[in-house]
Amino acid sequence: MITKSNNSNNSGQFTREPKVRKKPLQNGLNGAIISRMKAASPLTLVSAIALFCIGLCVVTLSIIGHISPLWLASLMSIFGSVSTMIGLYQLYELLSEKSELDNLYKEAIKRVINSQN
Repeated sequence: MITKSNNSNNSGQFTREPKVRKKPLQNGLNGAIISRMKAASPLTLVSAIALFCIGLCVVTLSIIGHISPLWLASLMSIFGSVSTMIGLYQLYELLSEKSELDNLYKEAIKRVINSQN
């Protein structure tokens, strides 16, 4: 919300009030994960889960021996392992708290700079 300040220090300049969260975050680990998942794109979540599951399936099939040539099984195992790692990394990035902390730091720095001006 933008308001006009009548202080003699600001000389009638417009100032922006800090955004205050009206609704508190849900408590617990499940609530925090759910709130981050709501903020993220559903396509990212689906692709991360699909990469993880398909990678595990390919590795399992190559280990069990359902892929007949050994060189093809080893190649598929490598690609499945990479796919699983990428899927897990995407899930980690999606559900980590890093983005909330970065935004909090950026907002705090902006408030300090605005208060000094």
